[in-house]
Amino acid sequence: MVKVLAAVLGMALLAGGPAYAGGFGHRGMKDLQKKAGVDDATAERIKQVRKKNEDARKALHGEAQEAREALEALVDGNSQDEAAYQKQLDRMAGAHQKLKAMREAELQEIRGMLKPSQQARVVLELRNKVKGHIRQRLSEGGGDGLF
Repeated sequence: MVKVLAAVLGMALLAGGPAYAGGFGHRGMKDLQKKAGVDDATAERIKQVRKKNEDARKALHGEAQEAREALEALVDGNSQDEAAYQKQLDRMAGAHQKLKAMREAELQEIRGMLKPSQQARVVLELRNKVKGHIRQRLSEGGGDGLF
């Protein structure tokens, strides 16, 4: 159960993508809060957990994006510089590892604020939202390609 919770909460609450940023925005967070039975004080504490790492999270996302763009430039330019590829791959992997560690630390802190029954409700609600988002992306043609 802990792995499922970590995967779903980590992906949905902490990933920072447009559909999940900050726990679905104000309205979505209020819906999630209501369904999970989380009081306003706890919801505010959860927001503060997310907020305290916001600058570091943005910087790491920027680092990963810059590395990805550098990789694209290498590929588009048919570069033969394998060391340059490796440098950008390592740079991107490093940023992702740091983001993962940050998500894990935030998740542990958030889990400590929620009762198991609340965690279960959050997991199920976020799972449904993630599934809906994936279905939407696939219906829009967003499921093409290897990644």
